[in-house]
Amino acid sequence: MCKTIAYMRISTREERGKQKFTRQEQAIARWSKENNIEIPERRIYRDDASGKSFDREAWKELESDVNAGDTIVFKDICRFTREYENGYMKYMELLNKGINLVFIGTEYIKNMIGVAERQQNRIAKKSLQDTIELLILVELDRAEQEREITVKRIKDGIAASTKKSGRKQGQLDKMSP
Repeated sequence: MCKTIAYMRISTREERGKQKFTRQEQAIARWSKENNIEIPERRIYRDDASGKSFDREAWKELESDVNAGDTIVFKDICRFTREYENGYMKYMELLNKGINLVFIGTEYIKNMIGVAERQQNRIAKKSLQDTIELLILVELDRAEQEREITVKRIKDGIAASTKKSGRKQGQLDKMSP
């Protein structure tokens, strides 16, 4: 029996207090409701690790749980990975195993894959396949570029700030009664 699995990722353990899975949970819940699909809690995988590689604990568990015909749902492609070359290879590996990948908001790629598979003309089919590869690489690269811009803006903001970071000299932590 085919199953639907959800995958969520926040950047790093250090940021767990700052980042939460809330937006991803809400997006996947909306998608589930719109598609009348229930995803049981045991089929929801959460990682707090960088998207730079697939060496993530929950991802490894997910890969051992997923089979041909199953569907993996992500809020967006950057939750899958930020690394476009290995990301594309992993994307194609999963597709070739018969695993359906849903990136909420990028269903157009899945639709194009279907069109390419049905195409009889070899030149048109190859052109569509190349276009699909390019679109996937662009989506993955865009996610990495956005992250780099965000990191740069944060560093620039800290450098330009007149505030001193850290605790004032001699100031104690707040204590509860």
